[in-house]
Amino acid sequence: MRKSSKKVLSVILVLALVLVLGIPVFADNEETDATTSATDANWKSSGGGESYSYENPEFKEGTMVYTVKSGDALWKIARQYQLTTDELLALNPQVKNASLIYVGQKLAVGSTMMPEVDKDVDMDMATLYQGLGEVANFRDRSGHYSFNITMASAIFDANGKIVNVIFDVYEIGPDEFPTWPTEEVSVSDLMDKVQTWETKRERGDDYGMAAKATTGNEWYVQLNNYQDFFKGMTVAEVRAWFDKSTGANGKPIVATTEDPDELIKYNALTKDEQMVLADVTSGATMSLSDSHSLFIEALEEAWANRVMAQ
Repeated sequence: MRKSSKKVLSVILVLALVLVLGIPVFADNEETDATTSATDANWKSSGGGESYSYENPEFKEGTMVYTVKSGDALWKIARQYQLTTDELLALNPQVKNASLIYVGQKLAVGSTMMPEVDKDVDMDMATLYQGLGEVANFRDRSGHYSFNITMASAIFDANGKIVNVIFDVYEIGPDEFPTWPTEEVSVSDLMDKVQTWETKRERGDDYGMAAKATTGNEWYVQLNNYQDFFKGMTVAEVRAWFDKSTGANGKPIVATTEDPDELIKYNALTKDEQMVLADVTSGATMSLSDSHSLFIEALEEAWANRVMAQ
């Protein structure tokens, strides 16, 4: 299995190199369709009703102003400027519906007056940490087996926040290892087969999740959406969100769930947390931790294995 181990390691190292150098290998999903996402100002209702529009107010001198771009959501902008959604709405009374903002709209997000910095505080914001995580598990469902290796390559800043993360998975099943575990296999045959293995990202659209997914998104597209969502969070914050916002199957809870346990968890969320969840599930609903893939655990391994980036 030496070549197999080398291939897995090489994939992880390549992912890490991509993060450090910023090479755009995996395309982001640009077709966000959340109810909380920014809308074109000329949008009309499907019933042919009046157009929706906005007016930018006159901002006071010293106000920090943000211009809404495609794919934005109010909660995302609030988190970017370390505000709650309610605080952002308070700064922008012209916004009447927290789920309806427009591309090109201008929002007040704070003051341009910089607070005095404590000179005794170490502000080494250039410090970055790199972490690699790998978690393996075996799955057997009535004789349909697979061996899964979930990999995470992440960059963290000096405060432990995720600057970037890339996940990938080897799902090794009957198609990749057809004679095991029922028959013996020669080492040469095994090595020949290993060279044909592809990760789920390498399979791309051929993986075949889009047709079955409620979002209509393929596996790698959903995972890209999760990766974008995790940016700016610490691993502990990702775990806390996961524990509060997902069901027993590891999938984010949708507002229409009829599962009684999921309803209890959903109703315990704040309005802000429900808005975040609605935006997440508009682009990704697959499990983040189940017998197929252990993304949360791989991310935690990456954090535990972090080293200072050179």
